[in-house]
Amino acid sequence: MPKALIIGAGDGLSASLARLLAREGYMVALAARNTAKLAALAAETGAATHACDAADAAQVAALFEAEGDAEVVVYNPSYRTRGPIAGLDRPRCRRASRSAPSVASSRCARRRGACWPPGTAPSC
Repeated sequence: MPKALIIGAGDGLSASLARLLAREGYMVALAARNTAKLAALAAETGAATHACDAADAAQVAALFEAEGDAEVVVYNPSYRTRGPIAGLDRPRCRRASRSAPSVASSRCARRRGACWPPGTAPSC
């Protein structure tokens, strides 16, 4: 059975992809900082869940080690900070702009060949 790994899973695009992939016969794994929010989607799709902060390279590497090879990898994390720009907290802004796409991309490329993190060219 083919496998799909969705990093940064939530209730929007990644949930729709999880449903589609499960319907198409993929074993789906969902990864997010807060796995409690994935419970209903995991029950609906039969997906495994993993706690993973995509901004932490070690956690992303551990996720790929735990899941092994996947035919499909979706990298869709987000972190937001809100408020007037003059009043934003600098550490929170740094966190919002930091992520580990290069870690996920290199792990994916090394294992399977191609992956497409959002906002990048269609190769890595």
